[in-house]
Amino acid sequence: MRARSFPLGLKKSGRIFMIISLAIFFFFSQIASYTLTAEAVGVSASDRQFFDSVTVKDRNQQVVDGSKGNEPALSPGDEVTLTYEWSLKHDKEAVSEQDINVEIPKSFTFDKGAEGEIKSADQVIGSYQVPAGSSTLTVKLKSATADSPDAKGTITLPAKFTADVKDDEHTVAALFQLGGGNTQQVIIPVKKDETPDNEAEEPKNDSSDTAGDQKGTDDKSAPSVSKDQKEEEPKPSADSKSSDSPKSDDSKKVSSSSQSAFRSLETEEKQITQHILTGVTLTDENGKPYDKGNRADTNSPVKISIDWAIPDDLGKTINAGDKYEFDLPKEFIMHNDILNLPLGAGDTTYGTFSIDTNGHVVMTFNGEVKESSNVKGTLVINTQFNEKKITGSTTQKIPFPVNSDTPETTVYFKPNVSKTIDKSGVLDKGINPGKVTWTVDVNKKLDQVKNAKLTESLPEGLIYRSVKVYELNVNIDGSVSKGNEVSSGYSVDSKGNVSFDGTIDSAYRLVYETDIDNSAKPSEGGNLTLTNKAAFSGDNLEPISAEATVAAKYGKMIAKSSTGYDGESQTFSWALSYNYGEKQIDQSKASIKDSFGTGDLHLVKDSLKVIPITFGQNGSEQAGTPLKEGEDYTLIDNGSGFEVKFNKTITSAYKITYQTKVNSGVIIDKSTTYTNSVVTGTGDSKEASGIAIQQNLIKGYSNVDYEKKTADWTITVNKNKYEMNNWMLDDQFESGGLVLIDDSFKIQDITNNKTLQKDKDYTLTKKTGHKGFTLALIGDYKKTDSQFKITYTTTFNADYSNESVKNTAQSTWTDQNGNERTNKVSSGFTPNHQTTNNGFKNGSYNAVSKEITWKIGVNYNCEPTKNPYIKDVITDPQQFVPGSVVVKSYTINKNGSITEGDALDPSKYDVEEPSANNERTLTVHLKTGDSVPYLIEFKTSLKGQVIDQNQYTNKATYYNDGYADRTLTGSVSVTNGGNLVFKGGKQNGSYIDWNINVNSSQSTLDDVKVTDTPDENQILDADSFKVYQAKYDENGVVKDSSGNLTAGDVELQKDKDYTLDIKTNNTTGEQSFVLTFIGSYKQIDRAYVIKYRSLINIAGTNGHVKNKVSISGTNVKEQTQENSSSIFVAISSGDGSGSGEKGSLTIFKTGEDDKALEGADFQLWSEDAKQLLRKGTTDAGGKLTFGNIRYGSYVLKEVKAPDGYTISDAYVKGVPVKIDSNSSKTGALYKVVNQQNKVTLIKQDEQHNPLAGAVFKLEKKSNDGTYTLIRTDIKSDKNGKVEMNGLPAGYYRLTETKAPAGFIVNTKAIHFSIAKNEQNQVSDVNLGAMTNYQGKVSLTKENAEGQKLEGAVFNIVDQDGNNVQEGLTSNKDGKIEASGLAPGRYAFVETKAPSGYVLNTEKKEFLISESAAGKPESADAGIAVNDKGAVELTKEDADGQKLEGAVFKIIDKEGKTVQEELASDKNGRVTASGLAPGRYAFVETKAPSGYVLNTEKIEFTISESAAGKPEPAKAGIAINYKGAVELTKENAEGQKLEGAVFKIIDQEGNTVQEELTSDKDGNITASGLAPGRYAFVETKAPSGYVLNTEKKEFTISESAAGKPGSAEAGIAVNDKGSVQLTKEDQDGKGLAGAVFKITDSNGETVRDDLVSKEGGKIEVDGLAPGSYQFIEKEAPDGYLLSEKPVSFTIKAEYSGKPEQVKVTAVNIKNLVVLTKVDQHDNNKVLQGAEFNLTDANGKVLKSGLTTDEKGQITVHGLKAGEYQFVETKAPKDYHLDQTPISFKITNTETKPIDITVENILAPGDVNVTKVDQDDKNTVLAGAEFKLLDASGKPVKTDGFGKELPELWKTDNKGQFTVKGLAPGSYQFIETKAPEGYKLDETPIEFTIEKGQSKAVEIVVSNQKVKMPTPDKPDKPAPGGNVKEDGHHSKTNGTSGDSKTENPLPKTGDSDSTLTVMIGILLLMAGGGLAVASRKKQRKG
Repeated sequence: MRARSFPLGLKKSGRIFMIISLAIFFFFSQIASYTLTAEAVGVSASDRQFFDSVTVKDRNQQVVDGSKGNEPALSPGDEVTLTYEWSLKHDKEAVSEQDINVEIPKSFTFDKGAEGEIKSADQVIGSYQVPAGSSTLTVKLKSATADSPDAKGTITLPAKFTADVKDDEHTVAALFQLGGGNTQQVIIPVKKDETPDNEAEEPKNDSSDTAGDQKGTDDKSAPSVSKDQKEEEPKPSADSKSSDSPKSDDSKKVSSSSQSAFRSLETEEKQITQHILTGVTLTDENGKPYDKGNRADTNSPVKISIDWAIPDDLGKTINAGDKYEFDLPKEFIMHNDILNLPLGAGDTTYGTFSIDTNGHVVMTFNGEVKESSNVKGTLVINTQFNEKKITGSTTQKIPFPVNSDTPETTVYFKPNVSKTIDKSGVLDKGINPGKVTWTVDVNKKLDQVKNAKLTESLPEGLIYRSVKVYELNVNIDGSVSKGNEVSSGYSVDSKGNVSFDGTIDSAYRLVYETDIDNSAKPSEGGNLTLTNKAAFSGDNLEPISAEATVAAKYGKMIAKSSTGYDGESQTFSWALSYNYGEKQIDQSKASIKDSFGTGDLHLVKDSLKVIPITFGQNGSEQAGTPLKEGEDYTLIDNGSGFEVKFNKTITSAYKITYQTKVNSGVIIDKSTTYTNSVVTGTGDSKEASGIAIQQNLIKGYSNVDYEKKTADWTITVNKNKYEMNNWMLDDQFESGGLVLIDDSFKIQDITNNKTLQKDKDYTLTKKTGHKGFTLALIGDYKKTDSQFKITYTTTFNADYSNESVKNTAQSTWTDQNGNERTNKVSSGFTPNHQTTNNGFKNGSYNAVSKEITWKIGVNYNCEPTKNPYIKDVITDPQQFVPGSVVVKSYTINKNGSITEGDALDPSKYDVEEPSANNERTLTVHLKTGDSVPYLIEFKTSLKGQVIDQNQYTNKATYYNDGYADRTLTGSVSVTNGGNLVFKGGKQNGSYIDWNINVNSSQSTLDDVKVTDTPDENQILDADSFKVYQAKYDENGVVKDSSGNLTAGDVELQKDKDYTLDIKTNNTTGEQSFVLTFIGSYKQIDRAYVIKYRSLINIAGTNGHVKNKVSISGTNVKEQTQENSSSIFVAISSGDGSGSGEKGSLTIFKTGEDDKALEGADFQLWSEDAKQLLRKGTTDAGGKLTFGNIRYGSYVLKEVKAPDGYTISDAYVKGVPVKIDSNSSKTGALYKVVNQQNKVTLIKQDEQHNPLAGAVFKLEKKSNDGTYTLIRTDIKSDKNGKVEMNGLPAGYYRLTETKAPAGFIVNTKAIHFSIAKNEQNQVSDVNLGAMTNYQGKVSLTKENAEGQKLEGAVFNIVDQDGNNVQEGLTSNKDGKIEASGLAPGRYAFVETKAPSGYVLNTEKKEFLISESAAGKPESADAGIAVNDKGAVELTKEDADGQKLEGAVFKIIDKEGKTVQEELASDKNGRVTASGLAPGRYAFVETKAPSGYVLNTEKIEFTISESAAGKPEPAKAGIAINYKGAVELTKENAEGQKLEGAVFKIIDQEGNTVQEELTSDKDGNITASGLAPGRYAFVETKAPSGYVLNTEKKEFTISESAAGKPGSAEAGIAVNDKGSVQLTKEDQDGKGLAGAVFKITDSNGETVRDDLVSKEGGKIEVDGLAPGSYQFIEKEAPDGYLLSEKPVSFTIKAEYSGKPEQVKVTAVNIKNLVVLTKVDQHDNNKVLQGAEFNLTDANGKVLKSGLTTDEKGQITVHGLKAGEYQFVETKAPKDYHLDQTPISFKITNTETKPIDITVENILAPGDVNVTKVDQDDKNTVLAGAEFKLLDASGKPVKTDGFGKELPELWKTDNKGQFTVKGLAPGSYQFIETKAPEGYKLDETPIEFTIEKGQSKAVEIVVSNQKVKMPTPDKPDKPAPGGNVKEDGHHSKTNGTSGDSKTENPLPKTGDSDSTLTVMIGILLLMAGGGLAVASRKKQRKG
């Protein structure tokens, strides 16, 4: 970005003018005696000028000066040097030493301090200093400057350029103080980064402010503004910039404290240097001054009122845009920028003022100043004192830059004290005091107290002496200092009570002097406690008490103590404290006598000292010069004590020290107590004791070495050097597995510095079992008085005993007197826990991988190992990382730490990883047999888990045969474990920047929602929300010092990665938001930080804001965390920007008719229109209230008007509104009026004459394309004008419904739209003109095929039947046309048909409408044709959504396809036409993509008839569904499992749904699935269960009849060691009821009586690995027992979910086979016999069992029991045998049952009738026959074997019947004729056919006996066969005679009657049969 030197368009003369102006400006700035900014700075400056000029240079030492060009330029952060030139200027006042302080502009900072000397001619005349971080240059001049009155020089300061440069600034004006009120302004050109053109595109909509600024600006003087310089929105100040605030870049706009002077010149703006501030007033927020009666806190609100006035002569020179700038004193803090508040008086505004957070004030004036006189006003600022800058005295004088000086305004502050009275006491001495001085500070709060009084309450033992009153200086921090003594203004009574005169408002210190009464002092010494109480009160102050206590200590007459003991020399040190009460003791009694109480001790010579003691103020002892024996006192030593006598009266205290020593020959072999007593000459006495400790045996240890498992031991013997005889030592190794190391033992003679030799000087014997050793001194040392030192080293192993290491030594010896002596000592140590536990366990957590690395150290003590292994149960929710086990060796360092070695080859250890089968236990078996320690390392993971613990603990157990098991426990801390949500915030100007830490624990959370409820003291900035993934490393998430997560580089996208739902109650201001993670962040496993800001909305200038935040997820219970400490915020404001209270604004929305309007949307914005604060919609009463909003100025925008109304331009841009006490009053309304939009139309005839009375209807188009009628009474007025007001936005159709009289209604709809622009404004619409016409009609004559017909003649009749026109004839195109018809209803009536056609009498009605679309065309009476049917079907999904792409066919009622490939359109419609009447159905052949084909038929009917063209039949709605699926999650016991998470993948493995979680019933459901193959894949197991990676596949069917049911994906279950046996038959059908047992490999039964269930399943779980057999004990009902065992194996290991072992056992159905054979031929099987199967009681179980071609009936699967076959139908031609055939079924059968049943052929009957040959009606009785078979043998039995008679005789009816003959050929031979008849022996042959159902009928005739004739009778025909009708051939069907009298007729015979008759009969019979057959066919 580059700024041009001059604006574009300036000519040369203009440039010259600008240069001259610039020069004049700098000239006056140099010579001005005072500048406002300098005086405004809160640093005291010298009254004289010291500096002459300042030069700024860049890092290349080039001078930076923007007045000479824009190069070189600086960028923020550049290093610079500031060179100050100085001179003394012949100033005599410089002789005196003084400090000169000048403020360096804030555009420069000093990271490092600068200091140096000021020299003149090599003479140091002063020094200078700028502290690091300061902006004040301090110069200290010495008196030596008087010798150098003309001295001058330079000061060079290294600095950094850190100006806050706005985006639109190209220069910075730095104002340097020179001293004496003089300043120098330096213009700093600023470098800007070039912005690419595509990033600097000018906004489409310039703000109104920008437009307003540019309007009216003269082109010649207007600065050239490039695109780079334009900005849509103001930019923030430095204080508002924060990385924590997403919207900080555009949150504020403030004029800079150093606005570019060069830019000012470009725009002809200038700085006003003449003083215009005239006065200042400071008050509290209620307008009350901060005086002594109203003291301020250092952070109290303050109202600053600054008066200003512009003299008329100055006002004439001020142009619009000129600025006056100054700084507020440092004692005030600006919390936020104040922007462009008006500078005005009355109704006139003279400009604006702004203040930034640095307190820099810029007053910008407009043209009104030049046009007015006596311009003045008051600038009001509401802010707070800056408590960081206010220190020291409670009376502060704050300088303000008013007029030409800097007057000070006094402010009285409250001191920071908790109590207004304070009291303390001091003793005159620390010991034995005599006086107490009491100090009482009163009125420390500096209240105004009337008739103040201090009341003293001295305790007994004190004597009041005096009191003095002093002024008390109280500082703001509560510290005090004593001032001058006050001699008047109060009175004191005899008790020391002080009463002040009048009213006081200052603090005072009262100092009391009191004496301690001697009677109160303890005579025996000790402590005296004195408590003094005082009360401060006044007429307006309740008494406030304070008390102080002093403890006076008085010394005792005598005290004694033991002060030391030296065991080696057996010497005691003692001390006596004598006369510590400092009493006077007469010389006669000044003595002490000390008795040792034993003869063992004696006084050490010259050890007694008598030391005078004095006491310091604090009671400390101060020793004087010891007294001299013989001169000051006398010492008498009596051997067992002593006496000290003073040689004069004493008054001082003394310390007497001395030593006693055990006498020679006294042996201390045990601890011995010695008690000494002392008695003074005054009779006082004391005792003291000392303990002598044996020094004969002392034991200790050192150098514990864990690497070698060793410890060094030391025994010191005979330190007192007694004579010892026969000294022996027994050293017992009590615990810790101690073993003495050979060659480590050493004994040293310390006295003689000699090392003893084994077996010469001593003997050493080790105890068995490493229990220690014994030692005896021998040889020269058998008797000794030497001191010895014994050292040795042992190994240790505390694991043997699990105890501390302990060693006890006992010595025995005989002293010189022959006495036996014994000494016993012990020593030991507790080894580290690794030794005690023979191992250790620890771990570390990696927050990146979420893995815990566990390390188990085993065999720390290097034990021999046998079958060593560890077991480690992995605790929930840790998940073992498969394959992570590594085993290493390790070595142990001396200090017990370890060094890891190399990893072992995996073949040297076995790993059983945790699983559900082993209860999540890790087992590692080491195959080593050594004594090496090993480190077992493995990993567990918290990935995918809710990390709700900050510590995870695992326990491992180490096993080693022959040693105790060791439990090794390790814990790992997880930073932020359990921390799911935290919130923090801080103020940033007018806003609070909030940070929400989400999931700091980095748990895996599903469907995370963050709910935040801010209090009413803030308003959310909806556009400021940002969500980032937090930074993290191996140690966890990264936080800043405030505990907020540090945002990373990944920012989440709204509505893609998260949704934000903000809810606002406009009336109360209550808000809340829910931020939900979605999309790829639906499951999160890292931490996130939510950043947003809220506008401060407190009542008053300060207050607290709180937020309550909570987090929830589907796999974690909700956690709520409310901030433990609220955030304190404060707001600064100016006049017109609010009073600090809260109020409301109620909007009342009306139309121009004052009718309340509902549905208007408004937005309330901040005054700078940068933040949307509230939005809402007017209610039914037209009202909308924005409540609980801080008083102030805001912008109100209307964003949506009610339907039919439009928004004014003003409310589109935003109208300023104020929320104050007036707007907040009850009933106060802010009225906003909307205008209705208009639509107009002109109605005219064809000659353009206006037509009144036309009536219109108005319709609005719906979303589905249909129109809805909204108005019907729209009329044209006398001018033909039609006007419609208040139409909502939309598409409309205006249609004429009634024409003016005599005109046809114009039905041409006028389509128009009412549209809203981007601002929701609606414009008026002009529809133009519309014309009316008259109409005509036409009819088309067609045949059914659409062929046009000529010659049809029609009449037209009206609706009353009257002929209107006649003789209208169709032409060759089939057209009939008529015109001149008035509007109305008519009909064509055909009067003559076209040649060859039938007359169609159906009327073809038509309507000459009252309206027509434009100029009327002929009314179309239609076509006289027959139309076929049509149909419509709508295709939708289950939610009613229209579906495109479904394909149907139509079938008729016979199922034949009549139409196909009918596809639904985008509206879901399927249409078909050309259908004949009848019943049909839609059948879907292809479903829309992603839906299930619905095979359900949609039936419909095409009616037989219709009035006119038939409407399409409505087939209704055909619905397609998507698939759904259900899965049940169970554990092995069938318990439903909640919390399992699944995803669904398609057959390509793509995820189609995820985060599907089982509910409490274990159900997982999913819907919305397209047809296809899918699988459930478990992604997260329920808590405590192993993840089952097995896919649960399922299919969503391509089709379904109606709504498809949910697919069943089955049950996801884990089984341990389970087997499933399926009992099947040979067809694979499962069999229930089989009984099995399971045996193991040893043949032992492990399960018994296992019964197969329905489906043949037997499931057994809980089986240990091994080989097993199922052995069938009992077959299912109906099956044979299987003798073959079914073997299976339970594997020892499984990868993932263990699969159930599945085996199959097949049973063959039990089989009963009945074979039907011929009784006489068993090889002949009989088909067709039918049987019933019954139980033993005859109950039919099965019927209709028929033998097959093998003669067999096979029955399968009978249950155990007794059964019967009963024949119900015999085979064809065989006899039925109903005898029951019994058999029995058992479940232990192994083979089928075979049954063979025989049958005989079914017998037949024969009837024989004997008749007279000549008279067939005459039957003959008495004829006898014999029955023979075909071979001529007599038939003796029937077919059943029943015996038959030999002869058969006709009865009276001439008949006999033979029954039961077996099928075959037979013959009757007549053996006797009836009486009177001839015997006929001709065989009568007949056949009994198989299966014969009727008896064979035989009629046999006999001839009467007659005389013979001459003719010979014919011989009978050979064979004599009987015909089918049963008549014998001889009878010819008419006679039973065996012979006939008349021969058959011959050719030519005349006797043919019989033949003719037979022929006739045959013809008649044939004809009858033909007729009957014909009738039958017709009926068919």
